[in-house]
Amino acid sequence: MPRQWKRKTDRGVPASVLKKASDEVTKKGKSVRPVAKAHGICHVTLSRYCKSLQKLRDQGSSDLPSVGYWSSNNVFSEVQETVLVDCLTQAADLYYGLTPHEFAYQLAVIYNIKHPQTWDEKQVAGPDWFTFFMKRIPSLSMRSLSLTLTLTLNLFLKHIA
Repeated sequence: MPRQWKRKTDRGVPASVLKKASDEVTKKGKSVRPVAKAHGICHVTLSRYCKSLQKLRDQGSSDLPSVGYWSSNNVFSEVQETVLVDCLTQAADLYYGLTPHEFAYQLAVIYNIKHPQTWDEKQVAGPDWFTFFMKRIPSLSMRSLSLTLTLTLNLFLKHIA
C-alpha cells in the first residue's frame, strides 16, 4: 500500500445526479437504461442506487443511500484519536518511555478495537497507520532525542537501578 496515493481517474457519480435519475425511474416510471444514458452514468450504478433507495423507503427511512468511496479501515474513531493525542502529549511532558506506536497498540487493546493482526504480532501499531495518523494530526511533532538528553537519561536510569 503506497503511503501517498493519488487518484488516477475521476470515477464516481455525484449524489445529486443519482437522485435526479432515480426520481425519473421511480416517479415517472421510465426505464433504467435510457435514464442512465441521458444522465451519463452506468445503468448498473443507477439500478443499484434505486434498489437501495427502495430498501430504505420500505424500512420507513427518509434518508438517501450513501454513495461514493469511504474509508472502511480506520482503527480509531475521532474521539479515541483525541484521547490518544492527549495521552501522547502528557507522556511527552513526563517523558514516558513508550513510543506513539506502542501507545496506539495499547489503546486499541484497552478499547478492544478491531486492529490489524500485525499489530498483535509486533505489539506496536504499523508504520502506515502512524504516517497517516501524523498527517491527520499535524499539531503533533516527532523529534528524536538529543545526544545530551540520551546520556543524561541513561545516567539517571543507571543511578536508579
